[in-house]
Amino acid sequence: MSKVINFLFTNKTATVSKSLSLYDMAEMSNYGVKDTDGKSRLINTTGTDFGTQSEYVTYSAKSVPSVKVNIPVQNPQKKTKGVQYGVQVEDILRTTDTDDDSEIIDNPIRVQIIIAHENSSAITEARIGEVLGRAVSSLQHANGDWRFNELASLATRPSTN
Repeated sequence: MSKVINFLFTNKTATVSKSLSLYDMAEMSNYGVKDTDGKSRLINTTGTDFGTQSEYVTYSAKSVPSVKVNIPVQNPQKKTKGVQYGVQVEDILRTTDTDDDSEIIDNPIRVQIIIAHENSSAITEARIGEVLGRAVSSLQHANGDWRFNELASLATRPSTN
């Protein structure tokens, strides 16, 4: 017996008009590591301001007794134990005044990605990558513009594709 594994959504058309810059973070050479309770915090050592850390990248992972979703699961597997893991990136955006060296403003920005799934051989890195791609795609309009300004103004309902 062979198994067919598919997602239940039907809007599966991939697009190339959306762009996202991905970076070679070079975690092992650009960061110092501090491990605590199921987390590893990487501290960027390439910062330009001594005494101020320029970036934190925190990986976390834990076992969970079950994975909760808002979609009704019609055919659940018998064992529901799973895992939850993710990454959080914390950066500082610094603004300075070219005419006044004393005017410095630091704005923190944090982005967190959490992935949770049941332990199942059907759930592969490629499948998780598909869902992650859909989540990131949901933050962009069809033309590739980001939805961040809408979301920041507390408009959670998309206004256009």
